[in-house]
Amino acid sequence: MSESTTQVSDESRLCEWELTRHLRLVLDNDSELYEHRRAIVREHLAARDECPFCNGSGFKGEIARLSDDNRACDHCVEGQTTRYPHQLGDRLKDWCEGLVGLHSPNVIRSNGLLATEVLSTALAWVDWTELANDYIEEERES
Repeated sequence: MSESTTQVSDESRLCEWELTRHLRLVLDNDSELYEHRRAIVREHLAARDECPFCNGSGFKGEIARLSDDNRACDHCVEGQTTRYPHQLGDRLKDWCEGLVGLHSPNVIRSNGLLATEVLSTALAWVDWTELANDYIEEERES
């Protein structure tokens, strides 16, 4: 990579980091937002989905099952898996977009196209998976 490409990449990463940090400060410094955010994280940690590797059976596929004494699926517990951080990131992003009205045509009209685009772009730069990982770690420690 050229020096200018590296510089742009570094500046982009810094911008992403700053937006993520600032969003976290906003979410964590308002008690109502903080409690709602924690409820979303707790719900995520408690949720279980059907294991895609065994289709929820809890057992390895038919071919592996015939040749292996250990029939339990290696990827889940009794056919259920925990959710991944990026799924929490997607949920947090949807919630934040809803908070600023990006899903409401009335709010978009009243804010104007420029304000809507600026908000949308800023939220697109947030590293939602990194934010989700931080929140998951924080919730597990409490």
